[in-house]
Amino acid sequence: MSRFIQFDRNQQYLLPPSVDEWLPEGHLARFVVEVIDQLDLSKLTRRYSGCGSAAYHPAMMLALLVYGYASGTFSSRKIERATYDSVAFRFIAANHHPDHDTLAHFRRRLTIRWLSASLPPIIIPTTTPWPIFAGPFWWSWKTCSYKC
Repeated sequence: MSRFIQFDRNQQYLLPPSVDEWLPEGHLARFVVEVIDQLDLSKLTRRYSGCGSAAYHPAMMLALLVYGYASGTFSSRKIERATYDSVAFRFIAANHHPDHDTLAHFRRRLTIRWLSASLPPIIIPTTTPWPIFAGPFWWSWKTCSYKC
């Protein structure tokens, strides 16, 4: 039985009332969370043995990495820092702050073979004309039909 640190994106706060209200409706972070939540990550969750301390859920970690790549933040240290500074990263992490070593270890566990074999191509909208890699193919921002 795996143990994960619980996270709730609908957690109520004093100001603002919830993490959910921190971002506008069409934000890229919401799109990434929505897509990651629809993926079957059972292969990832089975890899956790349940021993030791509770782990961050793979859906949250994958969403942090995908959004980091889409927004041009590739460094694990910068992603960790962004969970404190950036509203979008804070929304994705549900106000948790994974350490950069935890992010780097999770990234190492995700091999290119697993990503290209298990995940469908994800179209990530971006405001730049450069393509964003988010699956086995390269996609341009012009192929996105999601309203950002």
